[in-house]
Amino acid sequence: MIHRIFEWREDQELGGEGWIMKGQPTFNASRGLGIVHDTLEHFANRYGSITDEMLAFGSILRVRVEGGFFCRQYNPNPAFHLSGDLARMMEKLRFDENIDRAPPTRPLCDGQMEEVIQESITEALRVANYEIDQNEERFVRDETTDRMIA
Repeated sequence: MIHRIFEWREDQELGGEGWIMKGQPTFNASRGLGIVHDTLEHFANRYGSITDEMLAFGSILRVRVEGGFFCRQYNPNPAFHLSGDLARMMEKLRFDENIDRAPPTRPLCDGQMEEVIQESITEALRVANYEIDQNEERFVRDETTDRMIA
């Protein structure tokens, strides 16, 4: 049985208050679906970095995409839903953090899932580039995005 303890605290990164898993000071405060994500889609912190979040995104693909959750949303395209968070991670990777060497991957159960991954990264690049200043270097497919994909 999975057992997690959440504390109502202020989000140190984004501001505002919400539920943060005890022992995970870098998690963002959340409610509802965020708690489900932190409880069911995250693994134990293995890398202590954004790599852990990318592993959790693999769980999102398995649970929400393959499970049909996004099909019931107003926009059923998973890339639409994932791109904002992926773009924010790209920004973090540019300025704050590094992504560790990609952990070993397993073959995808659904051949279309690779298309979802590629479309999500493409859309995340579009979102990230839309949000930057004109004088900032544009986000492009590179070694970092390849690590995110893995």
